[in-house]
Amino acid sequence: MATVIETIPAEERADFEGRLKVYGVNSTAVIQPDLVVPPGSTMTLSASDPKSFVKPHVLTTSSLAQLKSWIGVADTLFHAGKFDRNMIALPRSAVPPSIPQRGIVAGAGARPITAIGIAPTIPAQHLDDIRTAAAAYLFGDSQALNPAYQAAIEKYFVNFQILYWLFFTITVNAGSVLFIGPGQNVLSAWRIVIHQGGMVYAPHGNLKVTSTILQKA
Repeated sequence: MATVIETIPAEERADFEGRLKVYGVNSTAVIQPDLVVPPGSTMTLSASDPKSFVKPHVLTTSSLAQLKSWIGVADTLFHAGKFDRNMIALPRSAVPPSIPQRGIVAGAGARPITAIGIAPTIPAQHLDDIRTAAAAYLFGDSQALNPAYQAAIEKYFVNFQILYWLFFTITVNAGSVLFIGPGQNVLSAWRIVIHQGGMVYAPHGNLKVTSTILQKA
């Protein structure tokens, strides 16, 4: 029988709905039906692959802090000593480079428009520092980074997108593979069950998995 929100125990439902709020959605955004990967098979979830039987929610933000809450590691885990603050590299320069304004192109009529899709050209070393700082902010202790880097990263990238796959339950049966396509992916569910020999595999992108229950069977 397909899972519906009313069948989830109250305490677990509260946890699940709390996870959804992080992404600005509620249970009406859940992809139906429940995801079941048959034994010994491969199933694909991808925004770009036609073999994917469903498409994700595409979430967009201009806030690096919000992106961290979506795909990153919470600073509190570093402060509690559960992760080493030195596990993520910091940029070579403690001070962020100057990021020029994005290019201006002529729009209809006399008013120019900003070409949001055209990234400003900066030296390779500065770009390396921006990318390294972004990874340090998202996956490390963001407080270890010069706060000025946040504004520089947001100015360079402008918008961030993630692919959000939301189900009530995900079952990966024995000897099966759930293949996740490229991009920044979040796989979210109330309950995820992975049977012996089953696996979730994301070789071409980043993947965050979040669930109320994660069960190995």
